[in-house]
Amino acid sequence: MVMSDRQEFGVELPYNIGGGKTMTLEQSQTAEMTEPQAHYSPEEAGEILRIAAHLQDNTITAEQLRAIAREAGVSDENLGRAIQHYEQSRRATAKQLRQRSARRRWLKVAVGTAAAALIAVAAYLALPFGVSRYAASFPPLISSEHGLETLLASSPTCGVYKARWGRENTDDLVDERVVIRRGEGHIFAVGMFKNVTNASIAPSGKHVALYDADTGELYVVNTFGEGLHQVARSGDSIRLIDHSLGTIAADNPIAGWLTSSGNDILRVRLSDGRTTDIVVSAE
Repeated sequence: MVMSDRQEFGVELPYNIGGGKTMTLEQSQTAEMTEPQAHYSPEEAGEILRIAAHLQDNTITAEQLRAIAREAGVSDENLGRAIQHYEQSRRATAKQLRQRSARRRWLKVAVGTAAAALIAVAAYLALPFGVSRYAASFPPLISSEHGLETLLASSPTCGVYKARWGRENTDDLVDERVVIRRGEGHIFAVGMFKNVTNASIAPSGKHVALYDADTGELYVVNTFGEGLHQVARSGDSIRLIDHSLGTIAADNPIAGWLTSSGNDILRVRLSDGRTTDIVVSAE
């Protein structure tokens, strides 16, 4: 019969526990069973579990968590509630982060839009008083081969300028040329005038009305610089649709534009305050 090194003829040999005292193996096991067990609060238990997970592989599966909870005396029902509460809290936090990111993106867009609007307003206010203010992309003054061009009217499709030149101190020899600058970059010089003070662009973007204050003549031309012709003159009589007579007003008779059946219609002011319409071909 083989005996352990601490058994001889069925007799337990004593353990030396220090201080000259000895304890048998059975006495040692009994002492361990009767020793008070340590107790931990839920917070302490959670911290211990987190440390254990970190020491293992930085993650812990739901099944491992359930097993640990059972060992700690936590029911599956309470663990399920805790997991559900935690997942809801995590989703709420992620949603808040997404909302904050969206707000930051919106703020960047809003700031950029506001800056662009301020630039457009500044350019708009920089135009001379009385100039049609449709498109701020056409500067009020341009130095070109035609001389210094002054903006008379603008729209999203074109800008109408006048360029003036002549001999020094000889006003009667001074002439003006109208220049139409289209948005796509084409430039057209139109006729010779004495003193064009007003211009108006049809909403269709196809025609321009010009008024020469020195001669009182009212002209229409298309925005490609073609078809320039006089349509009226200040002080001239004109028969109206009701067969009555009217007189073209002085001091800018241009009253605006209408469109009908594809044609641009120039509205002309009369000296008595009425208006009459002049049809301009769509061509």
